[in-house]
Amino acid sequence: CNINIENVQEIGAAANFINLEDLKSECDTFMVSQVDASNCAGLFQFAQRHQMSGLHLATREMMLSCFKEVVTESAEFFQLSEEELTGLLSDDALNVEKEYFVFWALKECFESDNPHNEDAFLRIVKEVRLPFCSKDLLGYLLFREPLMKCE
Repeated sequence: CNINIENVQEIGAAANFINLEDLKSECDTFMVSQVDASNCAGLFQFAQRHQMSGLHLATREMMLSCFKEVVTESAEFFQLSEEELTGLLSDDALNVEKEYFVFWALKECFESDNPHNEDAFLRIVKEVRLPFCSKDLLGYLLFREPLMKCE
């Protein structure tokens, strides 16, 4: 079987489905070598669905260490689930220059076509390290940001 960029996901999913662990491991290893900021969010979800531990670890590490690049280069980031977003934003290894960017990325998730709701936003925003934001930003968030309004 010749694994390449065009067929690796299909082969990997099939190998997982019929429990061909050696083939699945080959696909896992191949996909790890292909991870970059533009594809890691989608591959992260693929790895979770198909129990590919090497790929899961590599994509999670990429999202944590290159958060800004992932958010700006990967449309798939905005499709992450509430649980996935919470897991990333709560991780102490999340590498960002300014915590404002984390809030902005989260806000973009809720303004995109993602099926999140405002209650989910309020649950996830607790993971943003707001004490590291400027006073001006905190004032804006608390008094003018529509998603921060509680009923």
